[in-house]
Amino acid sequence: MLVQTVIDTALRKMLIDKDVEGAQQYTKNIIADLLQNKVDMSQLVITKALSKADYANKQPHVELAEKMRKRDPGSAPALGDRVAYVIVKGAKGDQFFKRSEDPIFVLENNIPLDTQYYLENQLSKPLLRIFEPILHEKANLLCMCF
Repeated sequence: MLVQTVIDTALRKMLIDKDVEGAQQYTKNIIADLLQNKVDMSQLVITKALSKADYANKQPHVELAEKMRKRDPGSAPALGDRVAYVIVKGAKGDQFFKRSEDPIFVLENNIPLDTQYYLENQLSKPLLRIFEPILHEKANLLCMCF
């Protein structure tokens, strides 16, 4: 939801309000909020369908479903269910799929989210796509975002 909200708002500011600077400032504020853990976790939840029993590569939602099955077999997602997850901080070198976690479990256990992951892997590419044609320079945009 965060990506959708940020992109929609930035585009509205740029295209309807004709306020590129306002869009940049809005984006900077959201990034600052994200990195300071001020963004509501509900905006960061990712959902994927558990559509098959075996995947070629390890997937975050599949690994989480297995973790949940070990914790409480009765409430674990079944084949065909959507699995909601967030990405939490992990040890250096931890594989991405191992850092997926159930949002409720994260809240109950006060586990920190990997806000850098959300910035680098969720927000940065869509932001580059909408700002680059207007700002015409990747270097300025990357400075603006990070």
